[in-house]
Amino acid sequence: MTKKRRWSPEKRARLSERGQTENLKLGTLAAQVNPKTGPFETNEQALIWVLKSPEGIVHEFRNLSHWTRQHADILPGTPEQARCGIMQIKRSMLGKTRRPVTSWKGWTLLGWRKPDNGESGS
Repeated sequence: MTKKRRWSPEKRARLSERGQTENLKLGTLAAQVNPKTGPFETNEQALIWVLKSPEGIVHEFRNLSHWTRQHADILPGTPEQARCGIMQIKRSMLGKTRRPVTSWKGWTLLGWRKPDNGESGS
């Protein structure tokens, strides 16, 4: 059994004052610009989403976070609010909410899926 180390408030403050190491800064920057890990359609964790707008227009795309940032002008609220609203619908469809959630400000989720190999989204 290993003993947990307790970090004192003073030790935490000293570590925080040092900030990020040079290696961590480089790694963070590299992850942000990498098409596989950054905030792009090509992110390897991104799903294919199908949404229907209040006007009845169907939107199919890859990477919900990226799409909400790119289409903030057609969404009610902020991109983060839109993403959270759509994710709440998904959780409801998976049976993970106490009350059913079927739409967010008129937007409905028609489906989502993992992309096929080589599928880049649009």
